[in-house]
Amino acid sequence: MQEEQDRKSRIRSLNDTLRETMLIGRVVLTQGVMSLDAFRRAEIMQKVRTFSDFTYDNDPHQEHDFGAFMADGIRISGRSTITTRRADFCRPIPPIPR
Repeated sequence: MQEEQDRKSRIRSLNDTLRETMLIGRVVLTQGVMSLDAFRRAEIMQKVRTFSDFTYDNDPHQEHDFGAFMADGIRISGRSTITTRRADFCRPIPPIPR
């Protein structure tokens, strides 16, 4: 049980770091978001960085890997997926050995 909680805590920390800093991992935007002007994209990205409204409904696994909000009448949703460095295989990262 503790091992599972530690794993979730590590995943949540990685997802929070990616969302808040966008310095680790890869950020991909949809064509819809990319079609917006730079100002609106910047507003959306700021909302992503500061998103913290995680509830059981949108984060049942408590990993902070999904978020959704409204921006100028547009529903924006995002998902974090942790993969190995060879993302072309999209394999989840194995548990961290202790």
